[in-house]
Amino acid sequence: MPNVQHGFAKSKPIYVGIDVHKRDWVVSVLCQGEELYHATVVPDPAALVRLLKRFEATEVHTVYEAGPTGYWLHDALVEASFDSMVTPPSLVPRIGGKVKTDRRDSRKLASMLAGGFLRRIHVLRPEERAHRQLLRTRNQIERHRRQTQNQIKSLLLFHGKRAPASLRERWSEAYLTWIETLSWEYQALKISIDAMLKMYRDLTEQYKQLTHEIELMALTDKYRERAHLLTHIPGIGIFT
Repeated sequence: MPNVQHGFAKSKPIYVGIDVHKRDWVVSVLCQGEELYHATVVPDPAALVRLLKRFEATEVHTVYEAGPTGYWLHDALVEASFDSMVTPPSLVPRIGGKVKTDRRDSRKLASMLAGGFLRRIHVLRPEERAHRQLLRTRNQIERHRRQTQNQIKSLLLFHGKRAPASLRERWSEAYLTWIETLSWEYQALKISIDAMLKMYRDLTEQYKQLTHEIELMALTDKYRERAHLLTHIPGIGIFT
């Protein structure tokens, strides 16, 4: 262990600030206001757990900021019986100047954790996070689908293609068939519109499949009662 006072933390609580990055983690360990350890380590939860257990502390309190790296580090720390806090970056108090370094960030987190100045977010269980991802993916597919619709409409408008008055319902099968059977002066335009239509159809199929999966999930024992209560409120449905 670099920069560590062996034995100092034995039978005492330690406070660990972790500045999490994609390629490495910067770790600072404090005990009774003293920095016992500071180093850049590989992003390996098992290795970090082994490192922290070597302090033989009575309590291990850890903190890192919520971000794109998710919660798998939190899961590993909790599994090791450590107190793991994930804190929102927007609520971390600013102290000192604007100079930002990994060492300052990790030590600041550890110090504020020890002082009780940080707030923790509620971290969903892994299964619940998986279910939420299904909802998030459906929303992303829906946005991509709307973008594709707008691109198709823009292309038709740009080249003066107007749907007949009889096609009142846009994006029906009849409307898509009308677009597919349009005649174009140049083959490149035909290839372009066909590619967009294929993308729209593929996204629509994925959207329907995800919708079905979420409807089934709402009927499981885990969510049935809550879904039933919520959907009986006027204006609220499964996807509202």
